[in-house]
Amino acid sequence: MARLLGDVWRSAGFEVEIDEFDTDRANVIGRRRWGPGPTLLLNGHMDVQPPGQGWSVDPFGAEVVGDRLYGQGAEDMKAGLAAMTAAAVNYAATNPTRGELVLTAVADEMCGGVKGTKTLVDRQLRADFAVVCEPTGTDLYLAHRGAVWLRLEVTGRSAHGGRPWLGRNAINAMLAWLSALQEWTPTTLRRTQHDLLPDNTLNIGAIAGGHKINVVADSSTAEVDLRHLPGADVADLVETVRALGASVVPDLDISVEITRMVDPMETPANAPIVAICRRAYESVTGTPLVLGATAGFQDAHYLANELRIPTVMFGPFAAGASAGNDYPSLSGQPDEWVSLSALTTTMKVYEGMIHGALSA
Repeated sequence: MARLLGDVWRSAGFEVEIDEFDTDRANVIGRRRWGPGPTLLLNGHMDVQPPGQGWSVDPFGAEVVGDRLYGQGAEDMKAGLAAMTAAAVNYAATNPTRGELVLTAVADEMCGGVKGTKTLVDRQLRADFAVVCEPTGTDLYLAHRGAVWLRLEVTGRSAHGGRPWLGRNAINAMLAWLSALQEWTPTTLRRTQHDLLPDNTLNIGAIAGGHKINVVADSSTAEVDLRHLPGADVADLVETVRALGASVVPDLDISVEITRMVDPMETPANAPIVAICRRAYESVTGTPLVLGATAGFQDAHYLANELRIPTVMFGPFAAGASAGNDYPSLSGQPDEWVSLSALTTTMKVYEGMIHGALSA
């Protein structure tokens, strides 16, 4: 995939660098400078989630029916990569005289981006503006929440299943802890407001424990995904999770381990890149571009927070979207598809964004 994109970019005059960091895994960067002026960075990821059950077409067949192209990752986000590549090639053919365009296609986004977009941070890649070409539909996403992934653990005491009173069941204790977290979520955790983003949320994603049906479980673990708004006191949230466990399981050892943290990101609505994108969208579609945000998180935080590049997210959806809500995205679902007409529209919008940014 990296070699294919690199070949197309190179044919349009871009200097291309392919960074192979593992077997069959790579990131690719393309650069082309036409003269003095701003630098715009376009970013997308090449990796996709594995397809689940329930597909009625080949998930890797790219079958086209009417306006729909079906396939795993068609929307998230091969369409964005295709649109940004076509836009870059088309723009290069107009013989511009100002600015620099940087194209980045990365691996590893679905696993957090450490081996992908994070490598751009390590290289101190610079730009005046950035667009992450993730699917957003008719919205321009300006923000995403932060995430704290926690591994909870309870240590109990084993005993024969016929004499459970002689042990301390860690699964029972974990269930009490998780129940306390579920009660805390709607009453205390979800108490703040944001104009674009959904509220703080907590999801219990996995639970495990015990060894055998007739043995009292002496250990139990759970994985918890806590999403928070900008400005949240993350240390306080984590300590509250621990304290709730200690309050309902006072006589067993418990622990809370942070397995991953992602900072929230937010670009002000009055940032120049927002105005550039709005003008480009309205010029192509004749309708205003809605400002929104994603309920998940994307690689935008690396560019916005660590490289200090004003960053927005925009790309083709299967259909439209409403502010602050990812749906009706079909990403990760059986028979994922993307609208070819939406892809074409997005390509034209990207061309306008490039022109607007490099002539700013």
